[in-house]
Amino acid sequence: MRHLKDSPISLLCNEETFMSSANYLKNYVERVQDVPAYLRRHLALIRDLDEKVQGLQTEIEQHSSSKKKSAPKNYDLESQVTRLVSLADEKVTIAAQIYDFIDKHIQSLDEDLRNLEAEIKNDKERLGMGEDESATLKLESTKNKGRGGRGSVTAAALAAAEGVPEKKKRGRKRTLVEEEDDGTSLLPLHAENEPLYCYCQKPSQGEMVACDNEECALEWFHYECVGLKAAPVGEWLCPDCAKVANAISAVA
Repeated sequence: MRHLKDSPISLLCNEETFMSSANYLKNYVERVQDVPAYLRRHLALIRDLDEKVQGLQTEIEQHSSSKKKSAPKNYDLESQVTRLVSLADEKVTIAAQIYDFIDKHIQSLDEDLRNLEAEIKNDKERLGMGEDESATLKLESTKNKGRGGRGSVTAAALAAAEGVPEKKKRGRKRTLVEEEDDGTSLLPLHAENEPLYCYCQKPSQGEMVACDNEECALEWFHYECVGLKAAPVGEWLCPDCAKVANAISAVA
């Protein structure tokens, strides 16, 4: 008697599964091949804008400190501050574009993974194999539940579990600490559709602090990225928001 795994039906299902996997891999490569170039280009724009912001900030501070002594009469301090704010806004816009670009790719890849898992499950049911937890891909959507691993908590989950206000619901300075990895995650960290934070544009991990400027687009920052080793006392502004605030104070 021929074994089931050698039957034509089994071979056909295996071939279909292989083709589905091959198509998924092809789609994955096509989607991600333009990601590095896009990120390099836009991160270079942010770096260029940051250099302009720093240069203009220094210029404004110099003219502000000497405006009663030797500052040129034709130097418009207020217009320069306005330009500084405009450059900072442009940085935020580009950062948002990067986030949307990556988020779109992650959603597409998540959808491909779900479809592939469904096809594998259907093939097993047609073969009468039933559920085999050891062989089935473990895919957990962030819309339904978060993974227990470090860095896998979404902004919405943090808001519900930790009492942290979501974006635009600001109060006093807030910090958060990610859970330790319990070793139960079956997929690589950050493989699903997770929000990105901070200048580094990485998911939430370790200790983080929120900027108290309600207009700050990035809002959450990793301690190490902003040079913090402990939770700041009182109001805290990220470096970009602090620069703008200092420039406005210098004009006032």
